[in-house]
Amino acid sequence: MGIPFVKLHSCGNSCLCISAEDLCGHPLSLEEFAKKILSPSFGIGADNLILYRSGEGVDYHLEGFNSDGSLVGMCGNGVRCAHFLLAEMGAKFEHPMELHFELEGRLITAKSVDSKLVAVELGTPSYSPSDVPYDPSILTPIPGNELRRTINLDEQNTECVPLSIGNPHCVFFVQDFSADNIERVGPQVEHHRGFPQKTNVEFVKIVSAEKLEVKFWERAVGITTSSGSGSCAAAAATMVVNPDMAKHLKLSVPGGEVEVKLSPVTGALTVLAPVELVCRGEIEL
Repeated sequence: MGIPFVKLHSCGNSCLCISAEDLCGHPLSLEEFAKKILSPSFGIGADNLILYRSGEGVDYHLEGFNSDGSLVGMCGNGVRCAHFLLAEMGAKFEHPMELHFELEGRLITAKSVDSKLVAVELGTPSYSPSDVPYDPSILTPIPGNELRRTINLDEQNTECVPLSIGNPHCVFFVQDFSADNIERVGPQVEHHRGFPQKTNVEFVKIVSAEKLEVKFWERAVGITTSSGSGSCAAAAATMVVNPDMAKHLKLSVPGGEVEVKLSPVTGALTVLAPVELVCRGEIEL
């Protein structure tokens, strides 16, 4: 018998969802299994793998992996896809269409807004060097706003905002986009010595006080069409640099439209985007 899987995507950022119980006794380590199943050549191919199992104190425990076998830290799109799938499978909701997840020690609430749209609350962002993490002696502060930093790229200091949404992010503000720049700068920043655990990278163009255009370089993945945590990071960093921005932003991303809300009470970020089923089946590795 093969291992059952379901492939879903949110604005093109794809995810394979598998019950952790179906992997019991599998000879490959989870890291090796993730690398193979996420490979488009040797497996099914996707941006991330999410394993789910029933939990104590929460509805489900999740474990997420990148295509290189590393842990995701946080995966907003993966959580959204898992919620969509579990709701479709008939998960029991304590509150209307709401599930509580635990991913790598972080508690997350997801809620179905309609048949496709899912909202995920990812908590409050952190700008602490130890939380992101980043080296504050390498990414030096800009006077007047300690959350803005400079990073040396191609022997030039460039302004950025490093932050954590449960995983590391580095946000840059641009006037326009260049595929060459994203392909060149993205991996350079991801592997920069200032980020000991590497980082995700977001490129943000401010369109208006209510709208952003965002492109992503995802850690261990590369260019991707969307990112839940990346969208939250882009919105949070924009609000830090521009306090007059709205607290409910619409983001145009390569794979579609995403919304991010900042709670004025708790400071928590919620990302909303649609989920679609791609396929389901069984795989033997």
